[in-house]
Amino acid sequence: MLCYNINNINIASGLTPDPGNATTGNNLAADVLASDIFTNTTGIPLTVSYDVVPVSADACEGDM
Repeated sequence: MLCYNINNINIASGLTPDPGNATTGNNLAADVLASDIFTNTTGIPLTVSYDVVPVSADACEGDM
């Protein structure tokens, strides 16, 4: 089984995250970020970046 750790989420100013979005944590499913929703309150494109570390079935962490 492969899972992921989310160590940090950087949200640009002007983006409002949905309350149901993923949060930082360990042993998260591969699709945990698929349904994240953000509302952009500006007129320009903004970014969200996630610090994600893959974890193997043997509990070996990969590179971020």
